[in-house]
This record gives sequence, C-alpha cells and structure tokens, in this order.
Amino acid sequence: MASARYTLDIKPEDLVQEKPRELTRGEKIANWWHYRWKMVLVALLVLLLAGMFVKEVVFRVDPDYHIGIVTRRTLNDDALSQLNEALLPLCEDQNGDGKVVLDLCTYVMDLRTEEERKNADPNDLQAVMEMEQIASQTRLAADFQMGEMLIYLTDDPKNLQRITGGLASEDGVLQEDENSLENVAQFPWQDCPVLDGLTLGQYHDVYGQYTFETKDLFKDLIVVRRGFSADRPMEFYPEANEALYQKLIEGAAR
Repeated sequence: MASARYTLDIKPEDLVQEKPRELTRGEKIANWWHYRWKMVLVALLVLLLAGMFVKEVVFRVDPDYHIGIVTRRTLNDDALSQLNEALLPLCEDQNGDGKVVLDLCTYVMDLRTEEERKNADPNDLQAVMEMEQIASQTRLAADFQMGEMLIYLTDDPKNLQRITGGLASEDGVLQEDENSLENVAQFPWQDCPVLDGLTLGQYHDVYGQYTFETKDLFKDLIVVRRGFSADRPMEFYPEANEALYQKLIEGAAR
C-alpha cells in the first residue's frame, strides 16, 4: 500500500513542525500566576501569621495592674483614657520593664434580671447589644476563672455577685452564701476620696455635638474586690493589685 506521504501529495516542508510562538512577558506572568496563585496566597498567609506572632512577642506589653469595669453603660474611649491616666500616679512598675501600665478591662453588660428590667425606670434602661453582652459574659467568666484581676468597678454589685458568687468580704474571703451581698465590701466611687478627687476632663459623643463631664460616667460605680478561697488564697493574686485596691478605698467609710 502506498505511503500517505505520496497519496496525499504532502510536501516535505509540510512535515516540519511549526516553532511555538514566543510568549510575551505579560503572558508568561499570567501563565505562571494561573498555576501558582494558591501557593502564593498560602505563603502570604503564613508570612502574615508569622509577622503577627513576632509583633505580639516583641511589642507585647505586660500590664502591671488590671481593673475590671462591669457596667451596663457604654464607656467612651476618651473617658476611659482619661481615667487610666488619672490612676497611673497610684501605680508602680511591678514587672521591671521600665513602664507603668494599667489595664482597664471593660465589660458592657446588663446584669439585671428580666423582672428587674420590667420594673426599672424607663430612663434607666440601657440597650446593650446582644453580641456585646455575650462577649462580655464570656470574657468575665474567663477572667474570674484566671483570677488575675482583683479589683472591679461596677454599677450592679448585687447581680455581679449573683452571677459570679466571687465578691469578697472585708477580710477578702468569699461569702458562704454566693448570692448574698450581706458582708461583701463595697465602696461607692463618691465615698472614696481618692477616686472622687481624680482630675478628669470632658468627653464628646460619637458625633462630636455634645460635651459631657467624664466623672459623671464613673461616679455611680462601686469598688468591689474578687474574693479568695482556700485553694486560691490572697498569695495567688498579684500583690500589687491588693496594694492598689487599698489606695483606691483609702479614707472611705468602712
């Protein structure tokens, strides 16, 4: 049988393969990206996470003191900064890093029961977003469990005790009745000369239209202390925080 080369009248030059066209620089980049974009994104993610870890380790600030603020009122950031600055002179460098750092941990929570909210003055009702409530409850439970935070400022000690059962009496121990405030040590802000005498400025609403006295945001808070137990005595808590607690309530009626 005759070869297809002769029967189809194919010339020799027709059998020579055409040389592929040289890709442009842009086409080469596009082709490379098409096959490798997933690997690039994974590598970038790894680098990002590594960078965040390094930043956390290198620039992490270890607070000398912790104070928890449990309130149903939204706290303005500028007002919190003013309070932090005003309290710093009462603090000392406890960890030897050359800085004095006070950590104000805020928990925006409405601790009242449904019955209490129904009977409350409508002007006293604060709308706390559900997600904020859940997040604050979770953090508060975790912080109480860790026990690093000794001092709390709250506008609702009764319900804070009902929820945590962790507030202390004058000698620092827990109550036998976890729902009772009978022997819990409570010091209203306005009865504490140190707190009431703090020099605080003013803050503005989110729209910058109205000005408020910063002290008015905190004056109804009450100083309470995390209680101790047999398995978690006073020595378990950072000593500096107890000293700060005593400074805050100095001169208050007991």
